[in-house]
Amino acid sequence: MDQNPKGLKINKVSNRFLPVAESVSKGLEEEPKITDFTVNRLLGKGSFGKVQLVTHKVTGAIYAIKSIDKKDKNNQEGKPYFRREIEIMYKVHHPNIVKLYSHFEDEEFCYFIMEYVSKGNLFTIMSKQKSKSFEAKLVANYIKDLVSAIYYLHSMDPPIIHRDIKPENILLNEQGQLKLTDFGWSNYVNDNETRATYCGTPVYLAPEMIKSIGHDESLDIWCIGVLTFELLTGDIPFPGDNMKQLSDSILKTKIKWPKDIDPNAKDLINKILKPDPKDRIPLVEILKHPFITKYTENPTQFLFKSSEIKDSDKPYVISKDIPNLNITTSEDKLKKKKETSNNQVQQVPIDIEVNIIKNNKPCTNESNITKIISESDLQLNIKELYDKLKVDYESLMVAYNNIVTSKSDLSKKLEELTYKEKFFYKEKESLLKELEDKDNEKLALHKTVAELNQKIVEKENKIKILTRNFAIFEERKTKDEQEINRLNAEIERIYKEKEENAKEYKQQIEDLQIKLVNEDNFENQMTHIRQSISGMNERLNFNPGFSSYQNEEVNDLKKKLEAELKETKEFLSKEIENLKKESAKEKEKYLVIIKNKEEEIKKLAEEKIIVRENESKKYEKILNKYEITMKLRESEIESLKLKIKKMENMISQSAKK
Repeated sequence: MDQNPKGLKINKVSNRFLPVAESVSKGLEEEPKITDFTVNRLLGKGSFGKVQLVTHKVTGAIYAIKSIDKKDKNNQEGKPYFRREIEIMYKVHHPNIVKLYSHFEDEEFCYFIMEYVSKGNLFTIMSKQKSKSFEAKLVANYIKDLVSAIYYLHSMDPPIIHRDIKPENILLNEQGQLKLTDFGWSNYVNDNETRATYCGTPVYLAPEMIKSIGHDESLDIWCIGVLTFELLTGDIPFPGDNMKQLSDSILKTKIKWPKDIDPNAKDLINKILKPDPKDRIPLVEILKHPFITKYTENPTQFLFKSSEIKDSDKPYVISKDIPNLNITTSEDKLKKKKETSNNQVQQVPIDIEVNIIKNNKPCTNESNITKIISESDLQLNIKELYDKLKVDYESLMVAYNNIVTSKSDLSKKLEELTYKEKFFYKEKESLLKELEDKDNEKLALHKTVAELNQKIVEKENKIKILTRNFAIFEERKTKDEQEINRLNAEIERIYKEKEENAKEYKQQIEDLQIKLVNEDNFENQMTHIRQSISGMNERLNFNPGFSSYQNEEVNDLKKKLEAELKETKEFLSKEIENLKKESAKEKEKYLVIIKNKEEEIKKLAEEKIIVRENESKKYEKILNKYEITMKLRESEIESLKLKIKKMENMISQSAKK
């Protein structure tokens, strides 16, 4: 125990989950310890911990203690929820809501000291029924109590939504009165605000919860509708073998109606289970519905707001106070009988430990007698003491008879446990099968992802090959361009050679023309010679000084000269003709050569141009094809990446589930 600044004794705890109780913080008592209580029996277990029936050793008061394991990882993460849970439970004071009296903690557990509700939860009670359901009258009364409790929560400032209404969280006391419990998922709703937390039991999820669009107080109304259906039929209203099918049924509001359901109940459930929260019937109107008014005497018996409750500001003190569940309102809606006189002995409930019975008679020892007879009893006279002991004896006999008849109760509990075992075994098999299906689905997804990755690798390899081919084509293109450049240079060289040859041939033609001109001069010279010869003839013919002898000689010389001249002329004519023919042949030959060269150059140039154009077209086609292929591959890769991302999301969601 530690001493705080006010001198209060609190438990020594290194890691506190919760603040100390108000009764401790105000110095009214020391912080309780688990050793202050006698544990009678286990009431139930859950993922958070366990609930036990206990008796306070000093006051003898009976409580249900909820123990939360602080070492559990989930509970450590849920620390804020536990704080909010006790904060809410301390605020609420309603006959249809389980009361939280106090809390404490040690190194291992947090303990909630709560009201004990003897008959247990509706799920356990319902499972004992042959039909696994309740009669319409009982259901109407249960819904009346539940609506009153929810109406009270929604009337608080700020309003509180429970968010986990289901048979397991609804208890019944000895009088059959309903008690709402487990505020672990509860929260406040501020003005013009909706909650967005995804929580609750799958079969009780409302459409707005599945859609994750935010929710408010109308979420609890939806859960009341689902609960009404389950209590009447023993089944859930929305069919589905898995979460997807169930969610689809809820969103489409496809209710699986049995044939024999009460028509009024069906009408009420239809008015509650509306997909749009604004269309759901209000809580007060539920109590006015024929299904409720037909089977209940006073539907609005416990219908009041939190502002109408008169509650003491004094905190509950575990070490002194005795539970008192009487609650009064400003309009006196809740009236209960006053307790009997203070000296009346408190009856021991059947559910707790009783004195040991031997030989079919109650056996008391000194400690039991001391417990029964208080100091005030010792001051009574013998007659009063005798009457008191007689009453105690009758009480013990009643307890004895209850123990004798408990065998049948134990048999029923055994049947219940057997049924639960079968039920949970089937549930386990179903969950294992679902888990196996999920694992198979996960393996299939992994396989698909592996195949997609393989396809991506193949596509990438193809892209590498295309890239390599493209590089080869580029290299070829470069070589072809070099070859084209070489051919262009060759064409230019041939053009230049052609020009040079043309110049040479032109020079030769000019020389031939000059030669022909010279031949014309030769003709002129011959003409001149002829003229000279004729002049000489004339001079010879008309010269008187020559004799006849001389004339004969002259004639002979003349004839000789004429013959030589004629021979020379013929020779020269033949030579000129030959030269003309040779010149014409040479000219014709050179013209043919020039023409052939021109045609050859032209043809070669045209062929190179065609080759270059074909190569250009070829490479343009290859480039276009490559670009299209690259775009297709990029598109395929993007598509595969999207598929892989989608598969990974599905795998992560499957792993979370």
